[in-house]
Amino acid sequence: WENIMKTLEKYNADIVCVNDDINTTSANGKMISRIMMSVSQNEIERTSERTKIGLVGAIKKGHIPGKTPIGYKRENKKLVVDHSTKDIPIRIFDLYHSGYSYHKIANIFNEEKVLGKHWRDSTIVSILQNEIYKGDYIHHKMTDNPVLYEDIVEALVSKEIWEECQLQKKNNSRNYS
Repeated sequence: WENIMKTLEKYNADIVCVNDDINTTSANGKMISRIMMSVSQNEIERTSERTKIGLVGAIKKGHIPGKTPIGYKRENKKLVVDHSTKDIPIRIFDLYHSGYSYHKIANIFNEEKVLGKHWRDSTIVSILQNEIYKGDYIHHKMTDNPVLYEDIVEALVSKEIWEECQLQKKNNSRNYS
């Protein structure tokens, strides 16, 4: 708003909005418009704060935003174990932990026509990297300020197995570089 006000002054122009009582032709009008913009900005920031607090509360109750991962389903907006598919990610972790590559796991799943879909290495990698399978959730994962919520949902694999798979992945990538 201040940039608009400076531009108006620079070009000797004014804004008069009859419906909103904004009038930059006088000092009082300019002051009122600045107060209105400040109040508006404050309301935006308060709404943002309330939304963030609400989202944190929802996450802590198991209301995980985003796509539902394989092995889970939504019940009353909460992420819960899907007993019809939970064995798929468990098997992926077991196979990888046993030394199978992403490619080999994807080939096995494609040969078996698991879920009737085509499995790719990238799908296997994304499952192995997803913290949800150890019961945790990272909010704002792709930002500079990710937030870890531990034990938010029922885990399908132990934290130890999940961590060992991450270490194994790191070691495998070193061996290929």
